[in-house]
Amino acid sequence: MRHLLLGAVVAGMVLAGDPAEADLCGDANTDGRVTVTDGVAVLRAAADLSSSCAGTACDLDGSGSTTVTDGVVVLRVAAALPVSGACEDDACVFGPVALEENLEIPTGFACVLEGTSIEGNVTIADGASLTATDVFVGGNIQGQEALLLDVLDSEVRGDVQFERGGSVRIVGSRIGGNLQLEENTGDLLADLNDIAGDLQAFQNDGGLAITFTDNTIDGNLQCKENNPAPLGGGNVVGGNREDQCSAL
Repeated sequence: MRHLLLGAVVAGMVLAGDPAEADLCGDANTDGRVTVTDGVAVLRAAADLSSSCAGTACDLDGSGSTTVTDGVVVLRVAAALPVSGACEDDACVFGPVALEENLEIPTGFACVLEGTSIEGNVTIADGASLTATDVFVGGNIQGQEALLLDVLDSEVRGDVQFERGGSVRIVGSRIGGNLQLEENTGDLLADLNDIAGDLQAFQNDGGLAITFTDNTIDGNLQCKENNPAPLGGGNVVGGNREDQCSAL
């Protein structure tokens, strides 16, 4: 079922702008998405006809040649049907493309975004992870019971919410709403960020460190019932510094 979900995410995306610099299994023409056109390209390559296949992109199973089996796999991915073998463990990887819809990262998958623009929200399912560098998100980033959230040099117009999950690292980024961290069990780091709302850390327990350093926070810095207690300093806070973060 998890592979069906990922297929639906990839096949359902609406992309604009330059071709994606992405590593999507089945993306024969490297345009950042998997469609029937890719399947046809693979089938043409299997028949020794002219094709848009780039490099070894059509040899999905690494057999050394492109076959009809490779083409069938691509067509199944494009139709959001489950696959086995080739493409089964494909990750969600996007380069500098524009995604005009929400991005949902299914259970157990790792998503890597670099230079990507997302008009909607990003949702990270349980056991999934997101690593984002130089990314724009027009809505929120939300994770519940997710494994990891790592955001570097990015802009999120809405809130960043991570609850009952693992580790979080937010560095050098702009958040238009609140940064909310609640009931997580991993290390938490917020460093050199510009946060238009509040930074809130409540009931996080189990990580080695919770660290908030050199952030500019227009709202409040609120920390309560965390173990260990948050560390850090150098934060510029427009509102109140409360409870465990009163000295940060």
